[in-house]
Amino acid sequence: MSGHAFFALTLGCKINQYETEAVREAWLARGWREAADPADADVLLINSCAVTARAVAD
Repeated sequence: MSGHAFFALTLGCKINQYETEAVREAWLARGWREAADPADADVLLINSCAVTARAVAD
């Protein structure tokens, strides 16, 4: 899917940020371009975090 545009949004912790950056770098290496506006993207990546009740308690 060379030439496609993507928009990435990260919601969450440093692990989420790392994961989003890894995907971003992989897509850029494949010739994709990063869109500044989600409306201009072919693909949206929303990386969010779900914290479990046990994790909150810990």
